[in-house]
Amino acid sequence: EVEPDNVAVEVHLRVLEGEIDADPAASIAALEALAERDPACQLIYESLGSLYLRGGDVPKALKAFDRALKVAYNSKE
Repeated sequence: EVEPDNVAVEVHLRVLEGEIDADPAASIAALEALAERDPACQLIYESLGSLYLRGGDVPKALKAFDRALKVAYNSKE
């Protein structure tokens, strides 16, 4: 493991897996687990939103993007 405590590295790996696979379900499940581990990571929610949108789940995509915006806003305070 390059940086076991760096959630962003793992997010990027999961997104790449989702891009490579025809079915991003495993990447979505991994990102949802990461969100529980680090709920303040904006990148997780942005990535989830993109994967949900790619899979056609617009309501979940919008919810994930909304969460990303809230996390970003809260991190500036």
